[in-house]
Amino acid sequence: MGTPHSSRVLILTGDTGEGHHAAARAIARDLKRNHPTVAVQIRDGLKDMGLIVNALVRGGCLMQLQSSATNAAYGLLYEGLRRNRPLRSLAYSIAHTTGVEPLKRVITASGADLVVSTHPVVSVGLGYLRRHGRLSIPTATVLLDLGGLLFWVQPGVDLNVVMHRNIVQEVQRLAPCARCREARPIVDPVFYTPLDVNSARSAIGVNGDSPMVLVSGGGWGAGDLSGAIETALAETSATVICVAGRNERVRGGLRRAFRGRPRVRILGFTMHMHKLMAAADVIVHSTGGITCLEALVRGCPLITYGSPPGHAREYCQALAAAGLSRHASSKADLALALQETLTLPRPATPLFEDLPTPGQIIGELLCGQQAFTPVPISGERRPSAHCEEGLEAVS
Repeated sequence: MGTPHSSRVLILTGDTGEGHHAAARAIARDLKRNHPTVAVQIRDGLKDMGLIVNALVRGGCLMQLQSSATNAAYGLLYEGLRRNRPLRSLAYSIAHTTGVEPLKRVITASGADLVVSTHPVVSVGLGYLRRHGRLSIPTATVLLDLGGLLFWVQPGVDLNVVMHRNIVQEVQRLAPCARCREARPIVDPVFYTPLDVNSARSAIGVNGDSPMVLVSGGGWGAGDLSGAIETALAETSATVICVAGRNERVRGGLRRAFRGRPRVRILGFTMHMHKLMAAADVIVHSTGGITCLEALVRGCPLITYGSPPGHAREYCQALAAAGLSRHASSKADLALALQETLTLPRPATPLFEDLPTPGQIIGELLCGQQAFTPVPISGERRPSAHCEEGLEAVS
């Protein structure tokens, strides 16, 4: 392992949602801030695993956006992979057979001293390479979700960096030979910069006296955004701002559906979520991921609603089980959650100063402060009871 001044870090992400890319960029900035001379490269590791893996994984995720039928089909596929060991083994076998060799070539060509993954399928490949002695450099996974741990946590990966202490115990159970470290949420530093409500509302052009509801479907504009907007309009007097991400079809449909409704504003992808969350009294979000971490850091009350079946729904339920959000499974639930949330004072912004950043933890590898010897792990892991039914706090 080289010194921090001569090290190279390869960060591998995947194009199945903006959160994976946002986390990769945040880790890169954090590493450069702590170790300015370290060379950091970001690549689409899912694409690097080859056409078959990329097409299967990305195509499966895109099923959520096509129709209610394909959305339901994706949910059944996800549940099958989560609960059925032979099906999961088959999926991993495809990833190992077709994706490991091209991934290994990319890592070798990069000259990296450390590889970091922000995508569970990439971690499948990294874990395989480490378990079989085909990759001599340390690897780390930065887990962006509180759910789907059976896929995120791969034996062979040296270090798992998690965003909340409630999942530490389960991660350690799934990968007992790896280190697990809790980090402060991996979001853009602007979310940690204080911004009062009045200044935020002035910046985005919203009346400072009326309530504001922010609706989000993540980078892909997934979930029941229309239902969330309709419920907010019917049950509150709030201004409703909806962020539809990069999904032009969804954004166009929402603009047509709510044309002439002065309390509604429809946006596409934006780099101003830190201002929107500071201005909002509550955010209604569908897909989990980085947006939920951003809301947690900003101290913006979070309601999850309209999540497509699969990993997003599992994550949203895990957030609620950890007491970090309210989960609404219907419009009636959402209406009640909005009414109750808007009557409460905004909670104090949580503090994370005592926690290291993911970049600081990863930097410890470059400084030689952590040593890892991955041990091959045989057999199949099963989710524990609290992984299936909720999250158990770590004492």
